[in-house]
Amino acid sequence: MVQSNRNAKKRFRTVSILSIAFCSLSLSVTSSASADPLLSSGSNPDSTDAEEFNYTDLNFYAESQGISLAEAQRHHLIRESLQPFLDSVEQHPRFAAAWIDRESGYSLYVYFVGQVPEEILKSAVNKPVIFVEDAALSQSDLVTQASELRSALRAAGYQQFVTGLNGRSGTLEVTLSHNPGLQLPLEAKATNVDLSILNVSAGNSLPQISQEEHTYGGDELLRSSNQALLCTSGFVVTNGSAHGVLTAGHCSNSLSYRQNNGLIYSTTYQGQHKGIWGDFQWHTTEHTEFDDYYYTDSSRRDVSAAGGVSAVGDYRCFHGESSGGQSCDYVYNTWVTSYSGGIEYDRLVAMEEDNTIGGDSGGPWFWINTAWGVHKGDVLMSGSSRNVWSQGRWVNNALGVSIRTS
Repeated sequence: MVQSNRNAKKRFRTVSILSIAFCSLSLSVTSSASADPLLSSGSNPDSTDAEEFNYTDLNFYAESQGISLAEAQRHHLIRESLQPFLDSVEQHPRFAAAWIDRESGYSLYVYFVGQVPEEILKSAVNKPVIFVEDAALSQSDLVTQASELRSALRAAGYQQFVTGLNGRSGTLEVTLSHNPGLQLPLEAKATNVDLSILNVSAGNSLPQISQEEHTYGGDELLRSSNQALLCTSGFVVTNGSAHGVLTAGHCSNSLSYRQNNGLIYSTTYQGQHKGIWGDFQWHTTEHTEFDDYYYTDSSRRDVSAAGGVSAVGDYRCFHGESSGGQSCDYVYNTWVTSYSGGIEYDRLVAMEEDNTIGGDSGGPWFWINTAWGVHKGDVLMSGSSRNVWSQGRWVNNALGVSIRTS
C-alpha cells in the first residue's frame, strides 16, 4: 500500500514512508571459519601463508554499533543481498538517495521523485527496503545544479570549494574558501542554480578545505628520486593483458614500490585520471601482481569483488602506509566534488571523520573482501574535515582498467 502526504513546501515535500511488505531474510549466522576468509602475509610478500580466519572488519563494526558479532554478520549479509538492487535502482532517472537505517533493525531507505515506479516496487519485494516518495530533486537534477554552481564559482574566481549532494533533503552542501573581495555568485544571482537548495559554509576561520595525502594493494609507494614515502598502493588492476597497481592520480608519476620485507623496485607509469571519474593512476611493475591487498601493516587478504553503489551510512574500512593499521568509518555523502589546483575531482565518497594523514593517498578503501575505492584526501564539509575516496566502480571509465578479483 502506498501512502503519501503531499503537503508541499518550497523545493521539498513532506511525505509519509512507503513500506514494502517483506519477509525477514533468512540469514544463517555462523562462527565457522568459512564465513570470512582473510589472508595473513608472511615475511615474503610475494607468497601467502595458509589461510587465517578472523573477523577484523566485522569486529570493528560490531564495536562501533554496540552489537554482537553475530548481529554484525547479519547486517553484513543483509547489505550484501541488497547490493544488486541498489546498483539497479540508482540508474532510474527519478532516483534521489539511499541510506542505511539501523534504528529498527537494518533497512535501506530509498528516495524517489514522485511515485515509486511499479517495476522498482516489484524488485523490492521480500527485501528490507523502505521507499520515500516525492523527494524534492532527483540525483540527476542535483548533479546538474551542482555543475552549474561550480561553473559560477570558478568564473567568480574561487580557487577552492567542495560540493556534495543531499538527495534526502533535496539540497546541495557547499563549502567555500574565504576570499575577501570576491562576490558570491549566489548573491549576485549570476547562476541558474535554485538558491533555495544551497547550504553554504564560508568564513575567515576556514582552513584549507581540500587537501591530498600522498605487488599488492595497501603497500608503500616511494618517490623514485629519494625513496621517501609518498603514497600507498590501492588495489591490483588489469587492462586485460597487463597487471599493475592502482593509486591516487595526484601522486607522483615517478614511483617505486617497497615490499614488506624491504625490497624496493621500480614501477612504470601507465596512465592517470584527475577529473569527472575521480582521482586515479596506475603503474606496472617488474614483479608479479596478485589480487590481494594489505588491510593492516602486515596482514593481507584476497579481493573477491569490486564495490558498486554506496549508500549513506555504509561502513567502510581503510589502510594507509603512513597512518598504519586499519581504520573504519561510516559513509557521509556518496557524491562529492572537490575543486582545487584548477582541477575538479568528481564522484568522490565522503566519510564521517578524518582518520588519515599525509602518505595515505591511494590506499585501499574496503569492506572484508570487496574493493570499494582508493583514498584521495580530506575535504571540509559542514564544518568538519572528512576523508574522501575515489570509487573503484569508475576506474574503468577513468583508465580502461578494472580491479582484479582473481
